[in-house]
Amino acid sequence: MTIYLPEEIPLFRQAFDATCQRILSSEQDATFYALLTELITNLREHPLLQSWISTLDDENEKRKQEFDRSSLEDLEECWKRLWRYHRRSPRNRRQLARIKRMITAPNAFSFRPLYARIQSSMWEFRCQYSSFYHFVYGVPHLYRSAQAEQRYLIYDLDYFYPKREEYFVHRKVSQHKLAKEDMRLLFHKKIPLLRNQEQGEPRFKRVEQIFPECFSQKSNAIEQKFLILGQNNSEKRQNMLMMAEVTPMFCWERFKFLYQCHTMERDPRPLKWVNGDWASIRETAWQAALERCQTEVLIGAQRFLTDQLIPNSSSSCMDLFMRYEDQIHRRDFEKYLQSLKNHIHVHLFKMESMQQKVEDEHLALPGTQKDHFVIDLAREFWKTAPLGKQDEAYDYYLVHCPYSKILKRDRWNQIVRERKLDRRPSNAKTRGPGKKTCKK
Repeated sequence: MTIYLPEEIPLFRQAFDATCQRILSSEQDATFYALLTELITNLREHPLLQSWISTLDDENEKRKQEFDRSSLEDLEECWKRLWRYHRRSPRNRRQLARIKRMITAPNAFSFRPLYARIQSSMWEFRCQYSSFYHFVYGVPHLYRSAQAEQRYLIYDLDYFYPKREEYFVHRKVSQHKLAKEDMRLLFHKKIPLLRNQEQGEPRFKRVEQIFPECFSQKSNAIEQKFLILGQNNSEKRQNMLMMAEVTPMFCWERFKFLYQCHTMERDPRPLKWVNGDWASIRETAWQAALERCQTEVLIGAQRFLTDQLIPNSSSSCMDLFMRYEDQIHRRDFEKYLQSLKNHIHVHLFKMESMQQKVEDEHLALPGTQKDHFVIDLAREFWKTAPLGKQDEAYDYYLVHCPYSKILKRDRWNQIVRERKLDRRPSNAKTRGPGKKTCKK
């Protein structure tokens, strides 16, 4: 053990700051992750932080259980909607049965969580068996790409078609009239393009709003509450750093994930099947699938970390199979360490405040009146500072009086005035604005 953290709060704070600086200044990435893992082990076993970290683990476990329960209900409802929607197609139902066998009878190894795998499989199923769904899903991306390439359009037309007016005038366009019963006549009404009159920019509806019969109503709530928001890795990274700075539970969860990747076994567990009726094996199969997928995610993160530590290795290939939330980068964990340092300092400050409050309550006698503290502290202050002002005397009272015995300023002024505790000469006292002095 190369990291030692004392049990006294002042010494712990000093040693912890020095350890964090030592970890951040390490040149080798292997040394950085080894020291960080050792620091996590020390923090979990330290008496000052053991109860606090246990509380964070309990909150994280409750959040995980809530997410597992909500995700199961969401996927099950979505699967049932697709099953009813494709009730007349045995081929499509066979594909849906394959999606369900990802839970009960796995036959593939992946580096993604179970919820993301099933969501991706359902998205591929919808795109494969509904061309219009794929078109509506890609409308926002198509529009943004067209806006980004709009400034190159005129140049391309001038280059490829020098006489574009004559070229397009002589092009023959054939019209095709659809029958009244053709469903394609209604497609243009479902295209989710609405214009904002103030900004003049299009606003697109989500695909779930256009095809509510194929989606669960809980998916958006789960995405907003439990998942990392962001359309690309850059946005996800910024959101994760912000959450780590604000929420101690998420910050500690990232270090716990690193600790599990650094200390887990390298050999994956064999895939196990759960046979039986879905109603009877529902909970058992789901929990087994969650544990299996979490192990596979940790294995992928461990391989990614190993590739990062090997110089001149092709680690970019692992980025294609893993989410950014499951990737381990040193630049991110340096930020996480700074956030954890701030959270621990706040916790130590709260502990010191509680200890000071308890000590002040023990110093105060059980039957002591609040007025006695005002009298005794005021006499003590003006004895040491005969010309001290009342503001200074009240500040002295706030510092030395127990927290539970403190009175407000108006009541303190009344006691000082009635007891004549202010022993200053009359010429040293400044009179406040009164009725006569305020008159013109």
